[in-house]
Amino acid sequence: MSKILLATEAVTESSPVRRLALVADALRRRGHDTIVAAGDLLAATALAEGNSLIALPVLAPARRPSVAAAGYSGLLIDSGFLDAPALHTLANGCDTLLAQIAPDAIVLDRAPVLSLASWGKPRLLIGEGAHLPPPGYDRLRSLGGDAAQSRAASMQELVMGAILRVQNRRFRPAPDCPADVFSASERLICTLAEFDPFVAERTDRNIGPLQAAPQPSDPWAARPEAPRIIAVVDGDYPHLTPLLAALAQRGLKGELYVAELPGPLKMMAEQAGVLVRFAAWPADDALQAAQIVVHHGEQMAVEHLLALGRPQLLLPRAAEQIVRGQILASRGIGALVTEAEHLRALDKIVARLAADRGVHERAYAWARTVQEEFNKQGAELAADAAERLALAG
Repeated sequence: MSKILLATEAVTESSPVRRLALVADALRRRGHDTIVAAGDLLAATALAEGNSLIALPVLAPARRPSVAAAGYSGLLIDSGFLDAPALHTLANGCDTLLAQIAPDAIVLDRAPVLSLASWGKPRLLIGEGAHLPPPGYDRLRSLGGDAAQSRAASMQELVMGAILRVQNRRFRPAPDCPADVFSASERLICTLAEFDPFVAERTDRNIGPLQAAPQPSDPWAARPEAPRIIAVVDGDYPHLTPLLAALAQRGLKGELYVAELPGPLKMMAEQAGVLVRFAAWPADDALQAAQIVVHHGEQMAVEHLLALGRPQLLLPRAAEQIVRGQILASRGIGALVTEAEHLRALDKIVARLAADRGVHERAYAWARTVQEEFNKQGAELAADAAERLALAG
């Protein structure tokens, strides 16, 4: 059997390690030896149980991605690519890691440094469309106008200069543009087609979401007198105060899911009657009982709630989360809040969304149409691709 390395450098979203864990499970069932390398080892320990686990050093691990990132160069800047000395050190560290593990196949999901270090080598890339651009693209679709395009071009020049310096020092070939860091022997898109910004240009195979779909239910049919609003946010989210005020409105039943909460805000929530649960994500029975779910917009969370039939209000903290929110809003099944004036009116937006029967009916209808997209056995298809790569090597 083969030794397969599955790696992600993502530290602000758990979707990449969740996807890798599902593929690793499929590979282990076939008898392969799987090693999961993760920038967030704590998340990997919780989600990838049963695999060999190693920590993957990342650039600027504590930095929150910028919602202003206009393209892939911007995303690479958020990953620390402008720090050429640090990038050079980590790329060499990746070489050492690969030499020590000597995997028969490499599977990457949002691992830009390891993607650069292994550039030109056989590897499988999986993930969402927003992080796997077609060759030559640098602009993240639908984010801004001419100003964003100009900013993206400026970022591309800066990032390409850093990449060339690093690869020249390592005596390794360099990609033609920053987006081509994400080229591979095979790439598999693991998302609903509607959430791929490049679906019209896409030549990569889309194997659909890897997670199983929950059973959809009509949020309006079981609507209680006081609609239940669940919010799931980061403990360091800077707009918790207006969010708590929105959840505490008369006529609504608000719940806040958060890993940790400062004492003053916890006291504020208790005084306002908002139930605080210290958990990363609600169980499905809690989500089934909710009418609206507020969250940042992580991909697998968006898709899970879509399959469940729940309208969503996104409070994005990264560029690709804005794109997801734009798609939800354009379909009339959710809302997106990014501007300061909208954050100040968050209570009105939540109340309006909770009272909008059309939003609920459209979300439930959409849930019933996407069910088969979750039944493509995507994890098994990704495991097939990893096996092909291992055999070819």
